[in-house]
This record gives sequence, structure tokens and C-alpha cells, in this order.
Amino acid sequence: MFARTMDLRQTLTVLDELRFEYFDVAWSFIEPHFAREKQLTGLKDILSTFRVKPVSIMGIIDFGVSERRIDEQMRLLQKHLDAAEYLEVENIRVFASLIPEQYVNETAVKRAVKNIRSGSLLIGKSGIRLGLENHFGITSTAEDIFLILEGVGSPYVGVTFDPANFVVSKEDPVRAATKLAPYIIHTHLKDCICTGKGRWFGYEFVEVGAGIVDYKNVLLSLKKDGYNGYLSLEYESADDVLRGTLIARRNLEAFLAGSTAAVA
Repeated sequence: MFARTMDLRQTLTVLDELRFEYFDVAWSFIEPHFAREKQLTGLKDILSTFRVKPVSIMGIIDFGVSERRIDEQMRLLQKHLDAAEYLEVENIRVFASLIPEQYVNETAVKRAVKNIRSGSLLIGKSGIRLGLENHFGITSTAEDIFLILEGVGSPYVGVTFDPANFVVSKEDPVRAATKLAPYIIHTHLKDCICTGKGRWFGYEFVEVGAGIVDYKNVLLSLKKDGYNGYLSLEYESADDVLRGTLIARRNLEAFLAGSTAAVA
């Protein structure tokens, strides 16, 4: 869970008050610590004063950039990996590409595959994995992601699964979960409604249970296909973060109906 209007201490305070055990740490919280003399020590000191622990980094790597810019992204990826190792985080959310829908073509996909493959070589034996989030563009559908993963061919690269993003892309998230099951290493859970005026192709994102995502069957599919990772609530609205997160967790717990998966 994260709220883009709060700083790290505010976020951790809310999470502790709500008795969350785990959370995804946004890269914006990590990056400033690389500019300081003690680098990540200060970040770890902050985290140690709270009960909630990070399990994933919300990274900002974009593998779809041009050859002229890819070295910059690889240096940024190395920082992500250094942070993940230092914080003992299991995976990093990355984007295959942020290229807009209208510019997606075979060349763009091949470029992203090549760059992701190069990025996977930096990981070595750290045990950290990169989770490609289905985030429109070249990752709009489960088939899109499957073909990218097949092209990359690395055990260090999997999927950060976001059911609401699939709905926005006109993809059934239940079928997507089944197709991508062997590769899903992390999940982001939010909901969506179609207003025709929303930021995301006419959709707006809301708390889990307040939209049109078929979460009962999405979660059943994940459980049936053996997913045993974290379920990370994603609440993007700046309006009453505490209330929105509580509603989302309550609804998620109702959907789980006895599942033993962790709630982040």
C-alpha cells in the first residue's frame, strides 16, 4: 500500500496504525538516500523504528527506452538492485516499457525484450527478481507479457500482476491470472470504475471492492494456480487514505474468505 501524497514516515505511521505487517516501498522513498554520505543506512534506520517491513520495491525502470538512454536505465537498475539487497527485499516492480499505445510495434517490443534480458544479467545470484507489471502499452494483455517473458528467457524475470490494469486493457484478469500463473511473483490489488472521463482510458482507480473487478474469482484463480506471494493493496486516491485503505482491506479479507495469503 502506498499513498503518493505522504512521505515515508507518514506512510509507515499509517501502516503501523492499521497493523499491516508488510508493504511495497516506493522508489521515491529510497532514491534520496543514495545522495547521502551513509547512503542507505539512514533509510534502514527509519524502517527499523516501525513494525511494518518492506517486501518489494516499486521501481521506475523503463526497459523500452532508446539505445541512447538505456545505459542510464541500467545504472538506475543497479541502484534498485543494491537497495533490494540491502533491505533484503524479494522483488522489484519494473515496467517493460512506458511507450504509449499508439506507438507500440514489433520494433518496440524487440527493444524492450533485449533490454530486459540485459538487465537480468545484472542480478547474478542475489535471488532478487524483476516483476514486469501489466501496465498498458506493450504489456496490455497476458499474451503480450507471455511473449516478452518467453523472449527474455530468464528465471530472474516474472510478473507483478495487477487485475485492475487488465480490466482497463479489456483483458479478463481471471484468464490472465491463469495464463501467467507460473510467472506471477507479486500482486498489486486495486479496483476500477468506468466513468468515461477517468485518467486511464476512461477508468478511475478506487479501493478494492468498490469497482468492477471480479475479485472473488481473481483470488480463487490465484489460489488454485498455486500463488503464495503477497497481496499488496494499492490505494491511489489522496482522499482520506486511512478510510480508503481500511475499506480496501476489509473487502479484500471478505473476498479471501479463509485464504492464508498474506495481506501487504
